Amino acid sequence: MTDRLEGARRDQMVGTSVGRPIHSRDVRALWFIRREERNQAAELSWSLALTDEANLRPSVEAKVGPIQFLKQNPGFSITFEQVNYVADGLHLEGRIGNANLLHVSTLTLNFDVTKPLYQYKDDYMKAPGELFFPLLEPIGKAQAKPIETLNPGTTQPFEVTIPNVRQTKTTFVS
Repeated sequence: MTDRLEGARRDQMVGTSVGRPIHSRDVRALWFIRREERNQAAELSWSLALTDEANLRPSVEAKVGPIQFLKQNPGFSITFEQVNYVADGLHLEGRIGNANLLHVSTLTLNFDVTKPLYQYKDDYMKAPGELFFPLLEPIGKAQAKPIETLNPGTTQPFEVTIPNVRQTKTTFVS
């Protein structure tokens, strides 16, 4: 009888903590709490990585009309006059503006298109905290014809077609 009673206690008790036995239900509860903490830490890591990347990436949205200012290059703006999805990709026509007091010569505009950053969450969550966003491959990239001169307070037209880009709900150009 004593052996049977000892066996039942061994099944339920895992160890002791500060003089009291730890039961298997306690271990399961601790495991669940620890798992939730890891999930919350991963979610926080994703949120911080997304915010940091959005603040560092000089991106504009492919919308006709509004003036969009470049984050990494203060004083420069882009306005799209035409945004068309053609057989070759995304065709952009617009104007680049210079609000700086500097004369700019031989300005080259490089465009690349990626998926919106929030769509990378599942990939990021597989290995949170690792170097991730700099490794993203663009869907397409292209370079506009160089602008010879961009004087202070002026705008100049540009035109470019970015290959391999198809229309979706949101297309971002960086």
